[in-house]
Amino acid sequence: QPGSDPMTLKQLGVSAAAAAAALSFASMANAQAAKPAAEEKKPEMAKPRERATVKLSYKEQRELDALPATIEALEAEQKQVGGELEDGSIYGRDPERAQKLAERHEAIELELLEALERWEALEAKRAGTV
Repeated sequence: QPGSDPMTLKQLGVSAAAAAAALSFASMANAQAAKPAAEEKKPEMAKPRERATVKLSYKEQRELDALPATIEALEAEQKQVGGELEDGSIYGRDPERAQKLAERHEAIELELLEALERWEALEAKRAGTV
């Protein structure tokens, strides 16, 4: 060790300040070497992708254009069927028709849900958020 034999430093012509600086530099280098490689190489943060709009296919665009009218028609039919079922007298007058209307009311609910989900999916695709 250089510090244990002061004669060596004098013989080499190295001042005490230079020896201290060398020791300080060596200890910093050792500390750097002791750090794990994972800390030294920090991954660059991925830049968030800008949302680019996506052009829908011709078929998808036509479908998207038609969905509002489809949804509106389903809602109108649902209102009409629901109005007939709300009365309650249909169950006594025509139980068979009441059963068909109740089934259609459920089917409309499912169709509406599917249409709304499809509309949302196409809009998201067009906006580039999918």
